[in-house]
Formats: sequence, C-alpha cells, structure tokens
Amino acid sequence: MADKRKPVASPALLGILEQAIRPEDIDPHAEYVGKRTPKKKATSHLAGLLTGEKRITELSKLPIVGVLPFIRQFEEPIFFSRTLNLIQGQTGAHKSRMGELISAVLIAQSTPQCDTLGFHRSSELPQDYTLVYVDTERNLASEFPAAVQRIKEWAGFARTDSVPHFRCISLQGIGRAERFGALTEFLEYARLTIERHIVVVIDVLSDCVNDFNDPKDSLLLSDMLNQSINTFDVTFIGIIHENPGTTKARGHLGTEISNKSSTVMQVGYIKQAGGDATGIIELRYIKRRHGRRGLVAHARFDEVSKQLVKATPESVKEARAQRQRVATADTIPPALVKALANGPLEQGKLVTALRVELKAGEKVVRDRLKEMKGVTFEGTDGQPMCLSAIKEGRTTKYHLLPAPVECPAG
Repeated sequence: MADKRKPVASPALLGILEQAIRPEDIDPHAEYVGKRTPKKKATSHLAGLLTGEKRITELSKLPIVGVLPFIRQFEEPIFFSRTLNLIQGQTGAHKSRMGELISAVLIAQSTPQCDTLGFHRSSELPQDYTLVYVDTERNLASEFPAAVQRIKEWAGFARTDSVPHFRCISLQGIGRAERFGALTEFLEYARLTIERHIVVVIDVLSDCVNDFNDPKDSLLLSDMLNQSINTFDVTFIGIIHENPGTTKARGHLGTEISNKSSTVMQVGYIKQAGGDATGIIELRYIKRRHGRRGLVAHARFDEVSKQLVKATPESVKEARAQRQRVATADTIPPALVKALANGPLEQGKLVTALRVELKAGEKVVRDRLKEMKGVTFEGTDGQPMCLSAIKEGRTTKYHLLPAPVECPAG
C-alpha cells in the first residue's frame, strides 16, 4: 500500500526557504510580490533648531528692551507688534464695531474723527502700519462697504479717498473648506507687496476653518498665525463669537487661539437682573500677557452717530444697580403669595414658579427662600403671613401660615 503521507521538508531545505523569504521583505501593498518599497526618510529639523539656538544666544548677549505696544487705551498697553490677539463677545455685542474702531485709530494720519474710547497709537513705536481687514460675514453689496467707509471716516479720511495703507478683502464668496487656503495665499501676497508692518484684523476668525470644533482645523490655523508672527513683520487681531450663554470663545478654535493670544478683550452688554441687556457695553480684558488682568472700560452705542462712545460713570453705576435688582425684599412676599395661592408646593416647583415670576436665577431664589423662612409679611387680604418649610418624608413643602402665631423657621 502506497504511503499517502505528505512529504516533510528536510531541515536543510527549511533553512534555505527561511533565508530566501523573510517577513520584512514582503510588502503587501507592492505592485508585485517580492518588490521592496524603500522606507521614507524622516524630515530633519536639526538645521532649523541649531539656527534658532544661535539666534537666541546672540540676542541674549544684547541689552533686552521690553516689548513695546503700538496701541494703548488711555495709558494702558493693549496691542503689541508681532503678537496674536482676540476680541470676543456674544452676538450683537458690537465686537466688530470695536475692531473697526481700533482699525481707524491704527491708520489715522492725525486725530481720529470719532470717540476713540481712549485708544491711541503709542508714541514708543512711531512707525507706519498697513491694515488688512478680512471679513467673512457681511454682504458685499452694502454691509462690508459701509464698514470700510466707517473705518476711513473715523480715521479722518473722506469716503471717496483712496487709502493705500488700508486693504480690505472678503472671504464670503469662498467655500468654508477653502477659506484657510485663500487667507494663507493672500497673506503670502501681502508680505511680498507691503513693506510696512502689517496688522491683520480677521472678522470672524471661526469662519476661516472648515470646522471650528475640529482640533486638526484649529491647530492648522493657529499654527499658521503663530508661524507668521515669528517669521514676518505682522500682527493679528481676531474677532470671534462666544459660545451661547458662556464667556468662552467659540469651539476648539476659540480655546486654542485664546491660549496663544497676548491680549484677549471681551465685549458685552451689562445685563439687567432678568437677563435683558442694559445700554452699557463693558470692555473687559480677560487676558493681558504684558499687563494686569481685569482692566475694564465702558461704552454705549450712539444711535445717531452709529459709533461707540464713552459711557458716563453715572450710567455705568445705574446699569450695575439694575443687574443687582433681582428678587429684592419688596418683590419676594407678593411672589410667594401668588405662587402658594392654591396651597403648599414642593421646593422644586416653588423655585421654578419664583424664577419665572422674579426673572431670577435658581441660586438667588433658593437663597431668598432661606432668608424668608419665619419672616412675617402681609398676605393678600392684609393679614400677616409667614413662610415655613415642612418636611414630609423625603420631600420639603413650603406653606404660608397665618401670623401672629409664631412661625417656625424651618
């Protein structure tokens, strides 16, 4: 009977096969089996690092001159050459108008023809600047041309004047995915054709990337801006929306740019107790790399001139008082009587009812309820009443009890 077992390769043959075929020699992506793909050589950054080291070493031997601002507000240094900066605010807070005002101050040949809110060119850096205003939101038929006109007139030029050191471009007609490339291309062109220091105002920054919540897109833009200020004579002032209901610049991009910025200015209305805006705009510097934090200034929007103008100390004081007038001692008792007219309520339901009635936050309402326990006040029929919180199992219910009987405090 024939032996049907498969022949076994000899050790010598296995050795030959092992030498002939090695796993690392097989490239599954190669066009032909056995064809080897050369490995990519890693990009070397050594030359650049050594050049940078030499430059830093030489500069460290010279007298170090402190960083000088080119824009001050009153006597406070605000914007510095070759830096990245941010103006942030909620929708409708006039952050774009703030960018326009700073632009007008920058290109003015003499005294700006507007209320500057204390902004002025610094005497320490008397050099000339070219402004590049990049817009992404406003239409090209009227809105953006009107903004350009405002900047020129506030800077002291006639609306028909050509201002060589003022450039304006719009990215609105370019797809969002292509705007970063378009902006980069124009900035490269500007560096080759403009000899002065360039100040680029980007309004709105988050529209220059495909997705402002994508870390990859955010890093791409922030890295490009940072490389520019380290390589060329350029400064950036970005304008960006805040996330709704917060004081944080929008998206991952907002976080990334804030971290890298030298100055971050927040523009927003002082709110009334109920959340509605007062007429006073607050300029708050939430980050100053070259100055103290918390610097605050105030303005209002003038409907006649369509400009931001200084707010008087009296109007600021009044606006702040409106912010504090919430759930005051005279408004709490009638609100309690109304909310508890049909009997006791659980704590959560009473808090909700009072928040609606008083237009106040949850914490404020809860604090006021604690203060009112055991306090005597007048009910609907003129009879003295008091508020009492009574535990019923795991639930706390609020009751209105008649006085002059002693009202329990809790």
